[in-house]
This record gives sequence, structure tokens and C-alpha cells, in this order.
Amino acid sequence: MNDTATQPAKARKPNVGSDPTAGDKVKRWQVGFYAFAIGICAIMIGVSLFYILTGRFSRIFTAAAVLVAGLSWGLLTAKNDSFEEPAGSMVGESEAALTNFVHQVADSVGAPMPDAIYLVTAAEFGITESTQYFGRTVEQSVLTIGLPYLRSMTRHELAALLAYELAHCADIGVLEGVRAQRSLRAAQDLIAKERQGFVNGVYGSYARKMFRSVGGVAVAQEEAAERVAIEAYGTTALASALLKLDDTAVAFDQMLREYVVPALQNQMHPDDLFGGFGEMLQSTVRSNERSRDVERRRAKDRNEFELHLTPAERIERIETMVSQNGTADLEGAEQPAYTLLDEDARSTEIAVGTWATKLMTHRTEPRSWDDLVDEVYSVKTESLASIVFDDEVAATDQLEQAFTWSTDDTWSNVDGSMQACLKSIKDPTERRTKWARCVVVEAAAATGAYSWEHSWDGPPVLVDASGDSLDAIGIASLIADGNAAQARSRFEAATSNL
Repeated sequence: MNDTATQPAKARKPNVGSDPTAGDKVKRWQVGFYAFAIGICAIMIGVSLFYILTGRFSRIFTAAAVLVAGLSWGLLTAKNDSFEEPAGSMVGESEAALTNFVHQVADSVGAPMPDAIYLVTAAEFGITESTQYFGRTVEQSVLTIGLPYLRSMTRHELAALLAYELAHCADIGVLEGVRAQRSLRAAQDLIAKERQGFVNGVYGSYARKMFRSVGGVAVAQEEAAERVAIEAYGTTALASALLKLDDTAVAFDQMLREYVVPALQNQMHPDDLFGGFGEMLQSTVRSNERSRDVERRRAKDRNEFELHLTPAERIERIETMVSQNGTADLEGAEQPAYTLLDEDARSTEIAVGTWATKLMTHRTEPRSWDDLVDEVYSVKTESLASIVFDDEVAATDQLEQAFTWSTDDTWSNVDGSMQACLKSIKDPTERRTKWARCVVVEAAAATGAYSWEHSWDGPPVLVDASGDSLDAIGIASLIADGNAAQARSRFEAATSNL
């Protein structure tokens, strides 16, 4: 009888170590890595020399010895988390206010200042330390601040988040906590490469055992960094900053997808990208749209060899703490964080231009949001409306054809074309509605009574001379549902009174 089903499930190994007080073992694991690597090399080379000296030269064994020694030496001397200059701008004397702000925060938690500070266009935030010799030496530390976060956070929130990140590199009461963080980042690199050959597999196995032994020390350092940040800047500020850390990243992805990528595809980029991003963050419609993606991001599980707590774990920890106010003094705490930037330095414009050029591999022209509506977004609408027709058809004739298809319930032309270009939309009625909206706005624009206006709640809208917008979605929904007569009546009412 097969009793496999009755056997207990295999117990999962502890997540990133179970003993946060095992800091005295960290240095042993580092030294052990070198002893292990040097020992393997010595044995392989020694045996190879023995064969040569005794006249039993083996090409295969000698080649294996050279290969193992070379790979081992490469892993010993490899740089971990080596920093590559991002598509942004390095903060220097031109951004004295921001540099002084970071210096003030670093002093408040007893952390060293980073060697360099970069402003980047992407939603990135954190410190990268370029280390060598399995995390023993630090060659360079770089703080990366994403411009989206300067738009979404106050100075107080930014200070709390900076304190939390900088404290990871400070001696804050955890035995060998900083050393554990650095050596385990190097161990992560070994684990990532362990399937690239037998030798890498051996060292990857060593790195896994190290994680299970002292991973808890790195987690203890992170929890201590959280405590230090709260003592300096308060529970509320750090909790709010961590919430915005996720929401801002998803919101910026949303903006890139909906507004920026179409512009880049037309060799343009918004000249006020982050001013617009700040306005989009105020949109309740957009906030509701991305709420599911934010929750999915926070629900991500931490795997066995993840060095940091997940956003959900951090937020949950802080919410269970007793609320306390910070002790650090902060000038203009409730001002937006982007006010730390010097307008004359043009750091934002430089970062955006560098990012766009690097992404597209050629220069893109800056345009205002209103210009992009006319030159990009309205053209995209026109293209989507006309894609179902084989020949060029006037906007009013497109609308008449839409009424006909709606009345006859014959959507084969629309479904075939829309299914190919709107793959993310699975519902046929929703695809028809999106296409019908484009047809409706094109027909309304052709009357001359409406003009395009930028909207942060969604695609650009048509407005009349008094500023009232056309209910294109309402009319399009009627067309998609087969209520062509009612849709025609509402369209004529909207355009005949102008």
C-alpha cells in the first residue's frame, strides 16, 4: 500500500536564520569562505603537481584544477552589488539643501554619509554598497533617491525613510549587524549563480548554509534600523513613508504606461514630468485603479534567502508599536520633499532628459502636457478608432458605421481588430466600449465644437467652450450594449447645442 499521502509534509527550513544574536558567527563564516576556497584550490593544484612530478600527468585533471582555481579566485575577488551609474544626475554642490538634509539625517542616526547621492527618474530608493571579498571591504556607497518619492512625500516622511535606510549601515546595537548585511548580500550573489556549473553550485550551497545560520542577524539589524528611525522621526512619519514607498512605485508605473511611454514612442517626453506626477497622485480615480496592484505588491512573500523584510511585514510591525514622536528637529517638516531641490540647478530636467535618452537611445524633445495631448494622445485615439477600417473613413462616417454595427449586433470587424491590440482587456463588451469611445470623441472633435483637454483621471477629454466635457464613455457604452438609437440621441444633443 502506498502511504505517501499520509506522510507529514517536509518542514520548511527557517526563514533567513532563526538566531538574531549569532553575530559572533558572521566573521567565522566569512573566514570560512576563504579557507574553503583556498583549501579546494590548494588540494586541486597540489594533486595536479603530484601527478606531474611522478610522471602521471593528466590533462583532464590539470584542466579541472586550473578551472576550479580560476573560478574560486574569481568568486573570492568578485565585487558584490557593484554600482553602475544610473540614468540620473549626481547631487553635488548645486543641490546643497538636499545634501545637507541627508547629512542631518545621517547624523541623527549615527550613520556614515554615502560617498555619492544620485537623483534618478525611476521609483527607486535605497543605498547600494559596492563591496569586495565577501562583504569585507566597502569600495563605494551610493544613495539613490527616486524623484517620484520627492513628489509624493513630505520632508518629515523622507527623513524617516532616509533614517531607516542609512541606519542599516550604522552600528546600532546589533553585534556584527552591518557585517552580516554586507556578507549576506554577497551570499545572495553566490546563490543566484549556483546553477551555473558545479563549482558555483558548491559555493552556492555554502552561501545557503550561511544564510540559515546568521540570516537572523541581518534581520535584527533591519529591525534595529526601524527602531532608530522611529526614535528620531516618529512612528507616524515612518509608517506613512513605508505606505507611500509602495503606492508611489505603482503610481509611477501607471503614469509611465498611460502617459509617458506614448510620448517616448513619438520622440518626445514631458517637460514637467514630476509636476504632472504630483497632480496625478491627487486623482482619486487613479488611486482606486491602482489599489489592487498596491495590495498585490505588499502581499509578496519573503523567500528563504530574502535579506529584507517585505513591505507588508514592515508596515505590520510598525502598526503594532506604541506610537511615539521623534526627537530630531526638522525644519519645514510638512513641506513637500521636492522643495529641497534648487530650481536653478535644473537637476530634475537633467535627470529626466538623461533617462529618456538612455531609454530610447536617441534624443527626445521636451513637450508640455497640453502639447502632448494634441500631438500624441489624440493621435492615439484616432489610430484606435480607424484600425477596424480597411480604408480611410471620415470621423462622422465611422460613427455612423458604429451605430449600424450596434443595431445589427455585428461586431466581427471590431472584435478581430481590438482583440489583437487590446490583449489585456478580456471582456469583448469592454473592448467594444473602448473602441466606440474613440469613435465618439473623433466624431465630436470633427464638429469643431470641442477641443482636447488633458485629464489625470484617464485619457484626454473633449470639452466645449464653457469647459463642460463630453460624456464619451456613456455614449460608447450605449453603442457597445446595442442601444444605438439612444446613443445617437445623446450624441446629437451634446453636439447640436453648441
